[in-house]
Amino acid sequence: MPLNNLLRPPHRSRFFFALAAGIAALVIYLSADHFKVVPGISALDDSAPPEAGLGPQSVLVVPMRTQCANNVTFLLGLEIIRALQRSAEIEVIAPHSALALVDSEQLGENTGSQVDTGWILNVGCDAAPEGDELFADLTNTPKSEGERLMEQPFTVEFLQTFTRHIAGTTLDRMGSDDPAIISEFRQPDPAAYLKFLQARFFLLIGGTGIARANQLLEEVVEVEPEWPSGLAAYAYSLLLEADSNPVNDNQVQKQAETSLSMALQLQPDHPESHLYRSLIAHRFEWQWQQAYDSARLALDSAPGNAQILAAASTAAFTLGRFEEGIELIRKAIPLDPLVLSHRLKYGLMLEFSGQYQAAIDAYRELMTLNPEYPAVRAYLGRTLVVAGRAEAALPHMEIETTPFWKEYGMVLVSFALERDQEAQQRLDTLIELHAQDAAMQIAEIHAYIGRNDEAFEWLELAVQQRDPGLSELIGNPLLLGLVNDPRWDELLARLGLEQPE
Repeated sequence: MPLNNLLRPPHRSRFFFALAAGIAALVIYLSADHFKVVPGISALDDSAPPEAGLGPQSVLVVPMRTQCANNVTFLLGLEIIRALQRSAEIEVIAPHSALALVDSEQLGENTGSQVDTGWILNVGCDAAPEGDELFADLTNTPKSEGERLMEQPFTVEFLQTFTRHIAGTTLDRMGSDDPAIISEFRQPDPAAYLKFLQARFFLLIGGTGIARANQLLEEVVEVEPEWPSGLAAYAYSLLLEADSNPVNDNQVQKQAETSLSMALQLQPDHPESHLYRSLIAHRFEWQWQQAYDSARLALDSAPGNAQILAAASTAAFTLGRFEEGIELIRKAIPLDPLVLSHRLKYGLMLEFSGQYQAAIDAYRELMTLNPEYPAVRAYLGRTLVVAGRAEAALPHMEIETTPFWKEYGMVLVSFALERDQEAQQRLDTLIELHAQDAAMQIAEIHAYIGRNDEAFEWLELAVQQRDPGLSELIGNPLLLGLVNDPRWDELLARLGLEQPE
């Protein structure tokens, strides 16, 4: 049960509550003059820590809150972000974080002074008696008063032109000649394009929005069956549906594969198609090398996309390429600081690579943004346990907010503290309640206490149940006692993995 299982019922509502709390915490964090931008240090610089922020070639796209044109500024802002992310020369604050600052006034006087080495692009809409009017203003603070890049009456037919013009002009003003704005194979129908924008927004917010996105994208691909972006987005919506509805996994996976294959035939360098191909290969097919290769192809076309960086990082992590995985996730974190799961993944990779103190520090930093983020205290406590600091782990396990992760953590720490009777009772309860969805974690506990036969039995059950946690085998500190057992190499070989030397 890796963290992405929190998106399945009955954990989903708890997850999105925690995400909302995290967003609120980070908005407070940003407005409190903590969003440091270090001149000359780039989010794409290998030496930059996650907290270093972004450099002078960074841009924050702010889809301003307005009541005109049905808040289409949100939708246009997201598309401009995705277009700019194709550039290798600039850094773009990604959608989750941009949407938290939906009005430039929220940047505040103090915080605004902290981003004067980067750029701010405001996308807005003014209501007027003769009709709503879209506009975009670009500011290089504090070097300029800002420039109005475009002002145009709102029409559905104009939306795609607006997106392309603003993205291209922003690149030009930032001094980039990177050919980042890749022309589509063909121009979509304007009404279908608007539905596409709406669907992408629903995909971003997730939850019940996924069903609405599916409905809209079905209508889009019906009208535009040969439009790569529509096909790729439809595949992604199907993938999200499969992740929340395992009964229909195979059916929707095949539909997603068909859409992706068509999108890549039409546009072989389409980054999101390669991204979604990577996600399917990793989550459903257990084709780990394919997941890595596809994510790397996506990065070739969109090197500044935080979601693609995270997918490539996850695939590298599964293959045991920890140094590369850590480098990639460190690049993703400042590009979309609101996605706290990236920070949890960062800590996990440090933990699995044996850098226990660095992992502990990473988990603690995440908790400064959201102390109740799902599983973070259990992950921190587990790292303390394997580092030989079980007493320090106990209070974290006791206040973990997610019931499963709390019980898992309490079993682990009870064994570590040699409270064997209590630990066994807790383990029996964990098995009774979660044998069907946590075989991986139960295997970890058995391996940690030296019950190798039982550990392999539970790992075999995890294989049968298609437990996503099997992507976290290599480097797992709780499973180190199994590595020299011949059954370990046999298991890895069945899964297409290989123990690094």
